[in-house]
Amino acid sequence: METPFAGGRWTEARYKSHVRSALRRLWNHWPVKFDVLQAARRPSQRGDRTKWEYQCATCDGWFMTKEVQVDHIVDAGSLDDLNQFVANLLCEEDGLQVQCKGCHRLKTQANRKKQ
Repeated sequence: METPFAGGRWTEARYKSHVRSALRRLWNHWPVKFDVLQAARRPSQRGDRTKWEYQCATCDGWFMTKEVQVDHIVDAGSLDDLNQFVANLLCEEDGLQVQCKGCHRLKTQANRKKQ
């Protein structure tokens, strides 16, 4: 028998989606994420205002803030093992890297094909 979620109003899938969303919001405020970004930045050579650009760990290109993402080197995984998911999600600097959106998309697609 399936355990009811939210008093029987939610399916297991909706429950997991809700938990994953809350954890992702926590990730967006994880200080280590910003440390990784700061370590990969330099002042931009574009324009007269001081802006930052970031080096992609995969292609070594330099990209503006909106063009990069902080990537988990090891995928966060599944909520089936919540403790491991949280440990992978909220990892330290050695588990993270800055990637341009193009490289991040390619890595994500490759990981999905493996599953």
